[in-house]
Amino acid sequence: MVCDYGMSEKLGTLSYGQHGGGHFLGRDLMEQKNYSEETARMIDEEIRNIVNQCHLRARKLLTDNSDKLNKIARRLLEKEVIDIEETRVLLGMVTPSPVTAPSGPSETPSHPQPLTNETTHQTPNEEKG
Repeated sequence: MVCDYGMSEKLGTLSYGQHGGGHFLGRDLMEQKNYSEETARMIDEEIRNIVNQCHLRARKLLTDNSDKLNKIARRLLEKEVIDIEETRVLLGMVTPSPVTAPSGPSETPSHPQPLTNETTHQTPNEEKG
């Protein structure tokens, strides 16, 4: 993310390194470093920060929702498999209502209407033709 796509506030939207074309096991060995050791250190630090932030966020989500996780875990121990509807009921979530088609005629026809003399503006001689 940091080197290939420039997804770093600290390092900016730059791509670091020149990548070889081969997609095979060990392809990272083909990458050429076109940046300094100081930049490499900054890249490592930025990656470490991103991983740490994601880890903290994941732990917070799991901790904040532990009651929900425990409900689901208990049900899975009982049944082994639950579907989305049962999961929604367990979590007290509202089931979305199904999308229904409008009852009246639609504004735009789903099938094109056949052409008539009126819409083609034919003259009487062309009609006989």
